[in-house]
Amino acid sequence: MQILEPLVGNWDVYYVPTANPHTYPPKLKPYLQSSAVTSKIGSQSTWSAIDYEVYFQFAATGDWMRSSSPNLEIVINSGVRTVVYDGDADYICNYKGAEAMVREFLISSSSFSSHCANTVATCAG
Repeated sequence: MQILEPLVGNWDVYYVPTANPHTYPPKLKPYLQSSAVTSKIGSQSTWSAIDYEVYFQFAATGDWMRSSSPNLEIVINSGVRTVVYDGDADYICNYKGAEAMVREFLISSSSFSSHCANTVATCAG
């Protein structure tokens, strides 16, 4: 909390143009747990947003700002189907950083490239 809260202020960390309390974006859980979505993407587990106990440990120490790309590369190279999800108005999920990380994986790792569909979806609204 020593780092994140002073930087964010009263803005919604998942949609920064909006002050708290917010109504946008809508709750993702019903959508991401719907059979229409899970069957389409081949989900083998139930989506969940966050483990607050883990989050508060990271937020309190600043660890949330460290790169997790080496861990992600291990997961992907192990054959786990992975989605990198981010947005351009999101303080928590830095889309420029995420896209740069994926580009770097594609350049530096032939094993990553063989697992990656590298599809970028853009949504309006």
